[in-house]
Amino acid sequence: MATIVVTRHSLAMIAFYAHHKSQGKASQVVIVACLRKFITMLNLLIKTNQLWQNKMSV
Repeated sequence: MATIVVTRHSLAMIAFYAHHKSQGKASQVVIVACLRKFITMLNLLIKTNQLWQNKMSV
């Protein structure tokens, strides 16, 4: 559920989602790709002890 929320509110994830949808990927496939990217971003935030910022780059 967190991935669906972030794909609607994070500017970087909106662009990532739109890019993959424009390539003709199925919605579930794109959500899984966003989930993987979101987990990677969260792991980086934990590793560097930073807070979430909506203007983060992909």
